[in-house]
Amino acid sequence: MAPSLTAFVQGSYADALIVDCDFAGLDAVGRFEAEAIKWKHVSLLKLQTPDHLQAACDLGVALPVTLEELWPAAVWQRAQEQGWLVQRPRKGLLSEGLLARMVDEDLRLSDVVENDWRIYFENQVNDDPASTAKMDWASYTASLNAAALEPICQAHLAILDQALAKLGIT
Repeated sequence: MAPSLTAFVQGSYADALIVDCDFAGLDAVGRFEAEAIKWKHVSLLKLQTPDHLQAACDLGVALPVTLEELWPAAVWQRAQEQGWLVQRPRKGLLSEGLLARMVDEDLRLSDVVENDWRIYFENQVNDDPASTAKMDWASYTASLNAAALEPICQAHLAILDQALAKLGIT
């Protein structure tokens, strides 16, 4: 279920839905746009690449962006220690341009993956229906006090600000 905000704006309800920028999220965007006439009071906001993953994106690495990818590497380290991560499938992560460059320059994958974003490239949150990893992760971040949470949730706050702006709330 996508996070959403609802507001009563100018005499009617309006919703802002936040969708992941992964396969399922992009599929939802496509279906939403195909039926947009039926959803005139709904705004759809797609998660954007956070600053800490921009270098990977610029290089040609297409990391899916979910709410978990918005957290900085320190939170991902904690998730790894807790066993909430599994190996990320590599299929489709490297652009054709990056693959061509690797061939032309005789580069290995280890030559292009930077330590700053390696944990995101190699891992993803365990989303197996039998796993509690997503809920455990969410419980952990929700339990952080404001002083610990504020410096690490800037990407989350940015998408919430966008959703509020779509609803006319400033």
